[in-house]
Amino acid sequence: MQNPGNVESGVFHESDRSDSKSKMQFPFPIPTLAAIAVLFCCALIGASQRAELQAQTVTETEQTVVPGGCDLYRAMAADAVPSRERTFALRALEACPRNPEVARLLENAVNSDDFTARAAALASLTTHLDEKSIPFLVELYATSRAADLDTETETFIFEYLSRLATPAPETGNTTESKTEMAAAPTVPDWIFVQGLNNAEARIRQAALRGLGGLDQQKHWPLIEAVLRKPRSPGDRIAALQAARKMKHRDALQALAAARDALNQNPSTSGRPAPKPEPGLERAALELVADLGGPRALETLMIYDARQSSGPNRALVQKMIQSLADPKQSYALTISRARLHARASEVSPIDGVVARDTILYIIEGTGLGYRLPPAHERPGPESNWLRVRTTDGLAGWVHGSQIQRLSVGR
Repeated sequence: MQNPGNVESGVFHESDRSDSKSKMQFPFPIPTLAAIAVLFCCALIGASQRAELQAQTVTETEQTVVPGGCDLYRAMAADAVPSRERTFALRALEACPRNPEVARLLENAVNSDDFTARAAALASLTTHLDEKSIPFLVELYATSRAADLDTETETFIFEYLSRLATPAPETGNTTESKTEMAAAPTVPDWIFVQGLNNAEARIRQAALRGLGGLDQQKHWPLIEAVLRKPRSPGDRIAALQAARKMKHRDALQALAAARDALNQNPSTSGRPAPKPEPGLERAALELVADLGGPRALETLMIYDARQSSGPNRALVQKMIQSLADPKQSYALTISRARLHARASEVSPIDGVVARDTILYIIEGTGLGYRLPPAHERPGPESNWLRVRTTDGLAGWVHGSQIQRLSVGR
């Protein structure tokens, strides 16, 4: 009969099992194990939070910000965190509300030696730029770091600077004027002058608008040259917009350019004028209205008389009403017309006006009269009108040679 308590028999009692447990040893003390567990849990939580932020932050089409995320992104971007996390935080700041402090943070990141961080900061900077960013953007373009800029970012820089381009404030000797100049940096003209030679059309066009915003007389020949000979579609529109911004412009040259854009001169070859590019007519019309004066009014009247319909016709008529004298009657010559000294075709001719000339009606005879066939092809019966031109030429013209224009109010 075997002994139940004998180990050699191969059978263990419960007391023997408990004694074996008491003899087991752990490689670390219990408190140390607890601390490791806590650190491990914290690491998991931190990684989980970062993953959640990355999952909820940015996509190319839609950007959302988790509650309190922007503060965390700013802290991650400012602290000496690993490059990958810093780059993520810099890129995520694009989705955050515009903040001048974030703008300065991103500008500093652009000056970093880390290429990926610089690219992320540039992408986010588009949301946070302000007027204080002008010196930074100018320096960025001027330095060798501009070689790192892709076309879209470089285009954005020019378009943003063109919107901020304003005439330089008048210099003064007072302390207040110097302080105001220092507080409001202006865009230097050289960056726009260089932009006119850029291969990218959007950069050239932003440079044109920027020069218009600076409003310096020395830049008008550059704008006028583009009005005469644009390099690509859209250049002429940008030049017209630049001319509209400028006060130091040649009004006659600007008006001539606008007329050319509106195809005011009929085609001598008999072929229809080419259809203008979208937006060109409106840009030209807005420039004409801003120029004002009798010549501008006549340009708008001629354009309106030629347009039976169109998207800009209501705008043109509104412009005409704002410039025209409601007490004055106007007419447009529909053919080459003679201005006679008296209300008779046999009276001396004081002058000849071309087709599409605006006439200011002074008075009329009130009597119908048909020109004889020997003088002109028989036309509808009409009266004689005494008229004048903007150049001061005056005389009598037969009503069959003109088209009366209505100026509604």
